[in-house]
Amino acid sequence: MNKNIYEMTKEIIEGNKFLSLATVDNDGNLWTTPLSYSYDEDYNFYFTSELDSQHIINIIDNPNVSFTIFDSTKRVSDVDGLQIRGIVGEVDKDNLEKVVKNYYQFVFKDPKEREEWEAPYTYFLENNKPIYRFFQIMPTEIYKRDTEYLDGDRRVKIDIDTLKEYK
Repeated sequence: MNKNIYEMTKEIIEGNKFLSLATVDNDGNLWTTPLSYSYDEDYNFYFTSELDSQHIINIIDNPNVSFTIFDSTKRVSDVDGLQIRGIVGEVDKDNLEKVVKNYYQFVFKDPKEREEWEAPYTYFLENNKPIYRFFQIMPTEIYKRDTEYLDGDRRVKIDIDTLKEYK
């Protein structure tokens, strides 16, 4: 039995921890960066970066981004992935503690590795250099490769509300 497209979408999100984020500056120059991510039940994605990094500078001017999630360790013939458009904003202070905790639990599954890297949420409120903050990407569109179509490369739009409801 073939898997449901929403089940496959969830597996891609749950089974990876890196995304490739594309931003653009005011002159139209593109910038792409790899980032570790976490997500919530509404499929908002979270990442942390330094405020003076190129992608954050671009986001401050233009919060519209796109990103992809895929497993680069798979064979070329087996690769599947998502292409997502969204809008980025800084995580507000009221949600920061929960977002930081979830991020470290998702990205660092191994407790020893997590302990090595985990910072308290208050670190992301400080203004000592380097200044790191957490950001949220609210997806506006999600596309997945159509694995049923074998005559070419086609994408299927994923309804975000249906994805949220899919168990």
